[in-house]
Amino acid sequence: MDTSSEPRVEPGKKSRRGFLRALGRGIRAGWLYVGITILLLFAVEAGLNALYRWDDFRNHPSRRFEAYRGADWVDAYVREELSVREGWAPFVHWRCEPRDGRDLRIGPDGLRRTWTRAAPHDPSRRPFRVFMFGGSTAWGTGVRDDYTVPSWLARILSEEYGLDVEVTNFGEIGYVSTQELILLLRQIQQGNLPDLAIFYDGVNDIFSAVQSRRAGLPEHEFNRVREFNVLGRKRKALAALFWGSGQQGLPRFAATLARRLLHAEKKPVEFPPGLAEDVVRTYAANVKLAETLAQANGFPVLFYWQPAIYTKASKPPEEQASENRLLFVKDLYLDVYRRVREHPGLAADPAFHDISALLDDRPEACYIDYFHLSEEANGLVARRLAEDARAVLASAQ
Repeated sequence: MDTSSEPRVEPGKKSRRGFLRALGRGIRAGWLYVGITILLLFAVEAGLNALYRWDDFRNHPSRRFEAYRGADWVDAYVREELSVREGWAPFVHWRCEPRDGRDLRIGPDGLRRTWTRAAPHDPSRRPFRVFMFGGSTAWGTGVRDDYTVPSWLARILSEEYGLDVEVTNFGEIGYVSTQELILLLRQIQQGNLPDLAIFYDGVNDIFSAVQSRRAGLPEHEFNRVREFNVLGRKRKALAALFWGSGQQGLPRFAATLARRLLHAEKKPVEFPPGLAEDVVRTYAANVKLAETLAQANGFPVLFYWQPAIYTKASKPPEEQASENRLLFVKDLYLDVYRRVREHPGLAADPAFHDISALLDDRPEACYIDYFHLSEEANGLVARRLAEDARAVLASAQ
């Protein structure tokens, strides 16, 4: 057969074509491996997230609390609380997103529902408006809507003292006193004024200082630093893409693994000199600023320094176990609490009340974890607040 008419391919072109075909196969294989790797990462992430969700549910403080064992509401409530998500809020960084659960309801304004009486209000006058500010201890971590401190306060003022009141729970998970002060300022700007404002603080102002080694910052401020302008910087964008929030599965697993590997070499935590003093100074300044705002806008304000597990004299085993999990900050907390008691400005202020010893002599368990209280203990705190609130509101009648 005569093949003289067929085109000839030069050896160089053959080698280039072979190279390009091999390169194409390599690229396809590379993309295949990348795709498989990404799918595996997604699968591992999903598996770890499911595992951690179960672990968070199993170890939730409300499920560990002995007095709640067997209660028919606990498991359903814990699932509701674990599903709460936070969204961005101007000036204060975050607020809980709306939800309508059985025992945990949050309105479109990000505020948790507070107990209200069934009877209608007196049509001849508007009810007293009480705003309560605080962190998760005011918001109500671990307890149902009707058993938060603000809900107990509303119930006691209404049913026991006969006052026609509306209590609004401005508490938010993780808030420090500076965020609460800004929140009050924002309400004033909008013309939303209370007849009484109550601040319930202490533990978050200290814990934020533990995290940042500086007083006066919001909790997890390092997250805002890491995420700021993230889309404009390649390294930050890559970090956000691959690691995202520390609450996601892979970052959480990596952090847990690192803690366990380094556990044997863990050293005692040391805090900067003067940190406790700075915490108290910042808090006292916020008290004065809130009083100035309240006086300028014609309403009274009360401040309460909250109880902490470290000062409780008699601790059942479950409380002792909770304290042991945060022993590394015990000395700092006790130092701050001592300085609060000794602060001359706070001691001389009739609007400030140190109620940190309120639960110290009670033999039963009051804390469901490090600082959050049981539903019954929230009622004890609210009863103490109601004594002062009643006097203030009665004088305004």
